Amino acid sequence: MLSLDVLFENLDITVHPFLLCCAEDETTLSLGPRDEATIHYVLGGSGTLSFEGFPPIDVEAGAMVVAPTGMKHKLKGTGDPSQMPQFLRQCQPLDAGLEELGTKVQDLKDGIAVACGTVDVVYRGVEGIFNYLPEPIVVQSHTGDVIWHSFDLIIREMTRTRPGSRAMLRILFQVCLIEMLRQHGESKNGELQWLHALNKPRLSKVLECIIENPGQPYTLESLAGQCAMSRSTFAAQFKESFGRSAMDFVKEVRLRASARMLIQTDIPIKTISARIGYDSRSHFTHAFSEFFGSSPGKYRENNNAQ
Repeated sequence: MLSLDVLFENLDITVHPFLLCCAEDETTLSLGPRDEATIHYVLGGSGTLSFEGFPPIDVEAGAMVVAPTGMKHKLKGTGDPSQMPQFLRQCQPLDAGLEELGTKVQDLKDGIAVACGTVDVVYRGVEGIFNYLPEPIVVQSHTGDVIWHSFDLIIREMTRTRPGSRAMLRILFQVCLIEMLRQHGESKNGELQWLHALNKPRLSKVLECIIENPGQPYTLESLAGQCAMSRSTFAAQFKESFGRSAMDFVKEVRLRASARMLIQTDIPIKTISARIGYDSRSHFTHAFSEFFGSSPGKYRENNNAQ
């Protein structure tokens, strides 16, 4: 298994804060899906985070959550909605919201205020590792511990304009994420199951190949051949290590690559489908719609309108 020591020696973490999201008891706020893994920290109040395919998670001040790429989730606060400050009733840039909110956010009694950002993790040169996280990671920080103290500093840093703030915020968010992974790993006896494949050279090579070249005509046999394994041995080891079948992983990587191209380029949808390994646009459209909940054309339209 992948130990925490091995993980942290080979990990490069980038976190980008982007929004202060708030919700009341009567409001359900959609927070996804995004094209990057997202990180949420409950600044004040309490409520629930609901992830598609998982039971709702009760969260309160100090809770820190990482959601995989593309996973739809919703935020709902608890308490008396009439008591939530008016300026909190919509998402806004994190720095602007905190400037008005100040450091009293921990005293929020009604509704919920959450700092949200995107996170990119590179492990041994393989980018976007958290994009394939199989389930949300949730830890609860407490007054005075590393995560709580770091976010207290984040709030203070974002409410004042000082030289080096961006670098300081990046470091503080990295500290929070590393401490989160520590706690999560310790709860799993020092193991991080979804990264297990990266610690096996032969599986890691295949994983990197799929991520970097999603349009190749992969089959279970061809992937097993790259590992010098039998078809059955490779299938079993990949599923045990990575929590999903190799071909399901190939499909997911292809669809996420296509989503990025839809947002970042003007390449025709038919061309994108061919580049990521689909023989027909109709087959691609069906797979994309099933995975993302909208057609490729609608997905491009909605994201370009934001």
